[in-house]
Amino acid sequence: WRAMAIRQFVDRVDRDRGGIPFMVEQVEAPEPELRRVAIESLDLFADPDAELIQVFAAALGDEDPEVRGLATRGLGSGSDRAANAAKIAKLLTDPHPIARLNAAGTLQAMGAVEHLPAIRKLLHDPDAGVRKGAKRVVWLLERERSERKRS
Repeated sequence: WRAMAIRQFVDRVDRDRGGIPFMVEQVEAPEPELRRVAIESLDLFADPDAELIQVFAAALGDEDPEVRGLATRGLGSGSDRAANAAKIAKLLTDPHPIARLNAAGTLQAMGAVEHLPAIRKLLHDPDAGVRKGAKRVVWLLERERSERKRS
């Protein structure tokens, strides 16, 4: 359902004629569902320039845990990898499992092996889904670190 909602949202915004500013405005909408779709749309359909990176970084503080989690993906595609990874890593201690899991997954996608100690702590998370996701993330990051050492 989410992919269909995003397609409908993007079709309505007409991204070729100024839709990106509209999506950015919707990141501050009162409805969390709209903020989620806006963040996810920006991540999927916009090149992450400095302004969008700021939007994603600000969304890490959203009251909705899904918005926070989705914002990690957009922030993870920014060019200042170390600074963005540090911001994302703060969500590894978020009170909501979806935000912790998304943060770990984004750090893994970024290859942020420097955050392995914090991610390893999720192996003992109270949420079973987070523990399972963390196990996979740790395994992938450890494999990447080993490959880096070999090259």
